[in-house]
Amino acid sequence: MNTNKPLYYPSLKVVLLYMEANKRISLSQRCPLLHKLEKLLPLRIKELKFSDFATIVNNVSYKLGIHRKDRYGPTPAYIEEINQEGGVLGDIDRYGLETNPGSKYVLPGDVVLREQLQHDEEFDVENYLRRLLQIFKKVEENSKKLVDGNVFFNDALLGDTIMTTLTEGLPIENEDVEAIVSSFVLDPKQYMKSIENTNNKLAPYNNRRLGVDAPYFNSIQLTISSAHRVERVVYNAPIFQAMNYLNSVLFGGRKSAIFVKNLEITSDQQVLRLPAGLKLKVLNLEYYNSTMSSIGALKAILDKSSFPLNSLTLGGATDEFMDYQRSSFGEVKNLILDNDFMERESWTPILQGLNHPRVTLLYENTLEPANDYTDLIQFWMEHKRHIGTWYTFSIIEEETVLRCLNTMKLREEVTEVSERSVTLKMTDTSNLRVSYDIVISGGIEVRYKLELKVIRART
Repeated sequence: MNTNKPLYYPSLKVVLLYMEANKRISLSQRCPLLHKLEKLLPLRIKELKFSDFATIVNNVSYKLGIHRKDRYGPTPAYIEEINQEGGVLGDIDRYGLETNPGSKYVLPGDVVLREQLQHDEEFDVENYLRRLLQIFKKVEENSKKLVDGNVFFNDALLGDTIMTTLTEGLPIENEDVEAIVSSFVLDPKQYMKSIENTNNKLAPYNNRRLGVDAPYFNSIQLTISSAHRVERVVYNAPIFQAMNYLNSVLFGGRKSAIFVKNLEITSDQQVLRLPAGLKLKVLNLEYYNSTMSSIGALKAILDKSSFPLNSLTLGGATDEFMDYQRSSFGEVKNLILDNDFMERESWTPILQGLNHPRVTLLYENTLEPANDYTDLIQFWMEHKRHIGTWYTFSIIEEETVLRCLNTMKLREEVTEVSERSVTLKMTDTSNLRVSYDIVISGGIEVRYKLELKVIRART
């Protein structure tokens, strides 16, 4: 059998159409004859993630960073550590300071995920680092007291006294001081490394003050995780332009929408650097951004056939979800709230304002006392939610769900009661069933699942 027979055009189209996305893109880049054909065929991706300095396709990461190499001798260990992680995530000026020139520039195809481009308020890093060095000095001056005194910062008398001594005249976070003292007492090697790291972080500020260039040769580094492959080019353009170019190579110039099963977007820079004309046909979307109201900007890259989305996962706090409610986003079948479990605000106002047929609240927050959801149930009873509306809440303590069910059992609308559920008459054709189950969850502890579901009344 002749195994050297080439694939003809029709067969090649089928092979490319069902080839794994990363292999297909790589093959297209290596074989110019296939490049045009590959761009003509629909591309299918199972998992796609856009972040500020990386694009992940089916668990293969394409990450950009700034690689630094000492011009005159061995590169310092702390810089080598950063290089091994992919480089500095951001631009660097001549002195070695991290900058963000892309905050005020938008290229064709870019998606702005905040209401307006602006400079973030700059934290005075230099002065804070100099204060840390003063703390190191004070720690050493009080070394005998710290070591012999067996310092514990939760000791109100000793802890506060030591803290006052160390921080007098120095506005600084107590957590940073506690970390310094703990390493001094318990891990001297880590303590010395902390001093070294602080001085290293100060070096670019000293360079700027003296008008001296940093002693490094900088390159833009592309790290591809699948083959542990690294490519570097001369750093002669800001990294936001490089990110736009990278995504253009991966996804640009396609004649049809890219099919994406799961799309995740995480952005602190709040601008996605994407090729002009990009369209994605998405099944499930995860969105993690501090400006929820800007989610509507994503419609520029979402093909109309994406709606209604099968699921939309939003990560954030209650005030950020209020922003989402005010946004104009498309229809969603299942809304998943990846909420901040440490927050103490009630979720009832948020949940009352949602009109989605299916909502899941992933974590119970630390509201004291715990939210019993009776206000939400009363709201549903008054506003007669549609049949099929189904909300699920993760609960830590069984007492919370039992209190809710016991309260419901006292209502006059009760039509049915079991060990873990109560059914209330809502209208002549619909009932509200309140129930809970025991579940097992890893990570942040979740023990119970409370469900509110509007069902059709039995005739």
